[in-house]
Amino acid sequence: AVQALYGAEAAFDVHRGVLAAPGHASEQTVFDVARARGLEVARIGERMSDADVKEALRAQRRLAIDSRFRFTPTFVMAGVAFVGWPGASTLLRFAAATRKCGALQCNDAPASESL
Repeated sequence: AVQALYGAEAAFDVHRGVLAAPGHASEQTVFDVARARGLEVARIGERMSDADVKEALRAQRRLAIDSRFRFTPTFVMAGVAFVGWPGASTLLRFAAATRKCGALQCNDAPASESL
């Protein structure tokens, strides 16, 4: 719902805040983190019940179950799954290569950029 309303950067910021919050993550935790970041909690709550948001969550859950993912975060790019946060520069490099050649690293990458 946060992503639909505010974009991927805001959604990732809220996600990180929820993961850093003490205790069990809950809907209230999401609202508290979103509120602390100046987002409109009422709009987020309303958007959470929309069919496209529910379907996005169902699809993510199906992917996690079917792939036997057990940890957060887990990323999948170009058919490769990796667990844990690789850092912003690595993730951006992977994303750029995936867009360019459909792989985490293109064959034309200099040796210094090897994984």
